[in-house]
Amino acid sequence: MKTRGYLIMSILWMCLIWLLSSMPSKELPRVEIIGVDKLAHFSLYCVWAVLSRLFADSFPKHKTLQSIILLFLLMMAGLDEYHQIFIPGRDVSAYDLLANWSGILFGWFLSPLFWRRRAE
Repeated sequence: MKTRGYLIMSILWMCLIWLLSSMPSKELPRVEIIGVDKLAHFSLYCVWAVLSRLFADSFPKHKTLQSIILLFLLMMAGLDEYHQIFIPGRDVSAYDLLANWSGILFGWFLSPLFWRRRAE
């Protein structure tokens, strides 16, 4: 896929995350299984990191750009968690933020290892 496609997919995924986190709690499905919400946070942010990494890897000589993109992802995860203060029935959770950041770091650093292995 071309660079622009990865960028568009990454932006659309970011919009999906923001949309989901902007929903009042009464509109979200109630799940009674412990940890499922943290898995959802991890998974959503992991996919976003993979899409963003695919875009960033289109510029292999620009390590500064790659670092800026990673910092942007981490910062947006924090901002997304903070903005939930203003959503009815939602609140800020350090555990959700940790799940977000873990998903980002997992997707960012481990997905290239998987791609290299498949290429060999």
